[in-house]
Amino acid sequence: MSQSCWHGGGGPSVPFTFAGIDGAPVCGQRYRSENEAVYPPRFLRGNANDSCVPFVGDSPPVDLSDAITILTWLFLGGIELSCLDAADVDDSGSIDITDPIYLLQFVFLGQAPPPSPYPDCGEDPSEDQLGCDVSQPCRRPCRGGVCFGIGILTGPFPEKCISAGERILLEGYNFSSLFSENRAVFTWQGNEVPAEAISIAFGEAPVPCRGRPSQLVVVVPDGIEPRSVHLVLYVRDIAAGALTYDLCEP
Repeated sequence: MSQSCWHGGGGPSVPFTFAGIDGAPVCGQRYRSENEAVYPPRFLRGNANDSCVPFVGDSPPVDLSDAITILTWLFLGGIELSCLDAADVDDSGSIDITDPIYLLQFVFLGQAPPPSPYPDCGEDPSEDQLGCDVSQPCRRPCRGGVCFGIGILTGPFPEKCISAGERILLEGYNFSSLFSENRAVFTWQGNEVPAEAISIAFGEAPVPCRGRPSQLVVVVPDGIEPRSVHLVLYVRDIAAGALTYDLCEP
């Protein structure tokens, strides 16, 4: 599944479609729907390798690997930076040798930390031409037509056929605590039959770059006709992913 968004990263806004992690919709650098304002991307300055290192105690969320990523991009090539703004460690508006040096001095010598946004995700307070395509640890939550995918359906992948009235466990991240905002639908050849949700559970601790582990149990409805059908899960009206099931022979 994918979500149509509007790209407005400098030139005229044009529609595009981009599928993200596990099929969850992810909109890129600057994104909007027809009637919404443009939202700047969020990122963590210094997090050049787009890792998911949390700030724990005195351990900063940037490290040697980020400096190595910048040096590799500058002098060796062969890699792409998903967020150029994050690699502009000193916020000079360009990426050069001073950025990894700044980062190393902070990590190992205790000198000044990177400028905002740091140590938390945020928008770039400075105007420059670098931009940020997507920073996975700093993805925005959905807001109407302007969204980063929140709900993610990961499985489990079906290992046997299903029958009407059977209960199916769906696993993923960031399902809604409101039953009405988790909508499971069986689809085939333009037809749709909703599946009733009967229970939901959540993990105690969030997973970095994913969110809160979630489980939803739905009941296979009557009226499904073909041998093979798709189950699509919508979380807050945004497609979180799909699974394919085979129906048991009557």
